[in-house]
Amino acid sequence: MTTTSSSDPLADQLMQLRLYGCLARIDEIRGETWLERVMAIEREERTRRSLVHRTHLAGVGAFKPLCDFDWAWPKTIDRAQVEDLFSLRFIAEGENVVLLGPNGVGKTTLMRILAGELTPTKGHVVWVENAQIGYMPQDPQAEFEPPCDLFTWMSQYTGKADDDQIVRATLGRLLFSGEETKK
Repeated sequence: MTTTSSSDPLADQLMQLRLYGCLARIDEIRGETWLERVMAIEREERTRRSLVHRTHLAGVGAFKPLCDFDWAWPKTIDRAQVEDLFSLRFIAEGENVVLLGPNGVGKTTLMRILAGELTPTKGHVVWVENAQIGYMPQDPQAEFEPPCDLFTWMSQYTGKADDDQIVRATLGRLLFSGEETKK
């Protein structure tokens, strides 16, 4: 549905909130003191319901409370940033999380634990039902063992119904062609 903006901001807001009953009687309710409050309540409730829905879709269930976190380890952790991360605000705002830090603080170790390559020294990793895990190791050489060409390596990730053309097309989208696929 394509909507065009009218020259009436109130009508635009009512249309955006789908308050069609109010829109139909806009001349009667224009200037009412309660109208702005009703629209604010409607926006807040829609934002809350949207967050609940997205959290449900993400499969985020119960989790360990922040008060149980061992702040004595590691000593260099930025508690304020961790508390912000644990608030899951990034989900509500549709953001991604990026881990940055100097060498040796445990970024790669954390990723390897989350990817299942290492066992955590405390606790355990739980993935939500709809999680899609993706991980590229710091040193990807282990991903290419035994040594093989790119075409053969990519072929191991195809489905039973896929043929060589699917692999060639995928490699082509990654800008590999001809002899480059045999490297």
